Amino acid sequence: MTIRSVLIGSIFAALICGLTPYNDYVAVNTFLVGSYFPLGMALLFFLLVVLVNPLILMVAPKRALRTPEMAVILTMTLVSCSIPSQGLLRALIPSMVASFYHGRSSQSFWNAFLGMDLPSWLFPVGSIADGRNSSIVTDFYGRVDPGSPIPYGPWIKPLLGWGVFVLGLWSTLLSMSWLLRVQWGQNERLPFPLAQVQLSLIEAPPKGRWLNNLFRSRGFWLAAGAVFLVQSNHALRLYHPKFFPDIPLQYNLNDLFSEAPLSYLPGGIKAARVYFTFVGVAFLIQARTAFSLWVFFLINGLVQLQQRHMMQYEIPTAAWRDQHIAACFVYLLGILWVGRHYWGQVIRAAFTFGPSADLTDLPAASRSHVALRGQYRAALLALVLGIVVMHGWLYVVGADWWMAVLIVGVMLLGHVITARIVAETGMHYVRVQPVVSALYMNLPATAVSMRDVYFGGIFTSNGPFQAREGLVGFATHGLRVADETHVLPRERGRMAAAIVWTLLLSFFVGTWSSLYCYYSYATVLSAREASNQALENYHGVDVQPRGDTVDPVARFYDLGGKKFPDRSHNPYVHFTIGATVTAFLQLAAWRFSGWPLLPVGYVVAGSVYITQAWFSIMIGWLAKVLIVRFGGAQLYQSARNVFIGLIFGEAIAAGVWLVITLIMASEGMDYLPIRFLPN
Repeated sequence: MTIRSVLIGSIFAALICGLTPYNDYVAVNTFLVGSYFPLGMALLFFLLVVLVNPLILMVAPKRALRTPEMAVILTMTLVSCSIPSQGLLRALIPSMVASFYHGRSSQSFWNAFLGMDLPSWLFPVGSIADGRNSSIVTDFYGRVDPGSPIPYGPWIKPLLGWGVFVLGLWSTLLSMSWLLRVQWGQNERLPFPLAQVQLSLIEAPPKGRWLNNLFRSRGFWLAAGAVFLVQSNHALRLYHPKFFPDIPLQYNLNDLFSEAPLSYLPGGIKAARVYFTFVGVAFLIQARTAFSLWVFFLINGLVQLQQRHMMQYEIPTAAWRDQHIAACFVYLLGILWVGRHYWGQVIRAAFTFGPSADLTDLPAASRSHVALRGQYRAALLALVLGIVVMHGWLYVVGADWWMAVLIVGVMLLGHVITARIVAETGMHYVRVQPVVSALYMNLPATAVSMRDVYFGGIFTSNGPFQAREGLVGFATHGLRVADETHVLPRERGRMAAAIVWTLLLSFFVGTWSSLYCYYSYATVLSAREASNQALENYHGVDVQPRGDTVDPVARFYDLGGKKFPDRSHNPYVHFTIGATVTAFLQLAAWRFSGWPLLPVGYVVAGSVYITQAWFSIMIGWLAKVLIVRFGGAQLYQSARNVFIGLIFGEAIAAGVWLVITLIMASEGMDYLPIRFLPN
């Protein structure tokens, strides 16, 4: 922990949070964060490690950044990535005005909304009753008049109000991250594939060298260069199709599978493309983990084919969600059971005072000094305090106590399970999707208030949805890297302070930048994209609020608040299926060392993101199996840098074209958004 490491980390955090709203929602570029291997982080650290630090080594070797300093910068940068987009602000800021915007087109929702008598400090408008006509709302969805100031002032009170809940959430998630990274990284020895890549990135160069082993590897540069050229060819072909060849990175079998029964296969099986980042990551994980990820997607596809063709019945999306949430709960129980001894040791260490406290069973990195008892005590206290603050906030705004328990529980479930998946599989583009409505709709409707339905929807958008770029996933990886680079235990308190500072800085910069973009641009800058989604952050300001909050509240209101809409499936059957399959897979994996199917594959199969990733994961798995089979461990180690090169080659290509697109957008030129990564 040095002043310059914190300063550089702060600069990186401010850059990412300041640029993300404009890049993602105005220029509609490849997302600057977008996943647990953030593009912004990859670009900044590539420049730092390949250009800046070698230059310092040449000029003043003693002033070059050391690996532990790099780890601090990396942790701060990763933590900042949880704020500006899907980790928090993409849904949070629109939540304060979306009710008024959608209230214009849905009278049922508006009547229900007014009847809730919600606290005025939740919203930036002067009067809730007149909010539909407030310029704060109309200009948010349009733009302020040229030359007029951005109305930051009215947003201060609601941001402070919602900020209380956010602080409680941060306290809980950071405490969980602090504790989980020891259990997952040291006790269970999860591979943390993305942390492996990040450690290779910041590894110190050998004495007398300017670059570390990764960037001195010929295989790395050949792979990265090849991917860069292939992806750049794709970008240039969009502008000049006659001059650049088509290098296919996808297949499309829709015409071949146009007749039953193959026509009933999901679209993700009939057509898919290669993402080099997924190929590289799949090479770094256990073969049976990668196998479980892609094979469960195919199994699900075959189940859908059988249901559609032979039974003339299509399993509805809500049924898949019921299976998914049950699978997540059972998977969480497995996580708690495996770590039961560790959790007990942590609790004893935290609440045992005096020299008799026994830390001998804790991991070596965690018991290097008896004073570390204070860290566990502080982590558990912050965890409990954060949960209490979130429940108290929900009680103040009018949610029933049991709904508050559901909201907070499902939110934490989404964050923990997603972070676990990333640590176990390296699947950086993922989010589990448990929803509160899947639980409360099984209760008598008379037990549910309109406020419960409203806040259940609000904290679906601002709950499990956030887990795609969640704080737990980023913080556990940053802290894991810090542990591996021997950041001293006595400095972990200062590391925690640096993380808190990063969150506050990122929230301020990200909020300022988001509001500036919403009020300064009437539509997205790309003419092609504007024809499909004229609104900036179309998903966050329109699709999500309507699907998660407006429509459920309107339907509940229209039914008199006495019943829920009828469902075409039996939720208890699908809860049972999800729980039983996950429990069986977990028990089999524990009992038989050679069991090929892991429960994480089934849990991920319930996420929409595996649709885009499965084919690339299968390629990476197949490459690893063949290399290990015919070349052994030595060839695998030699090929490792090649596959990391695939990851960075795609990131560098996406970053270069992101910069080109931003320059064209700022100059008012007509441009085509270039996306090599899933958005």
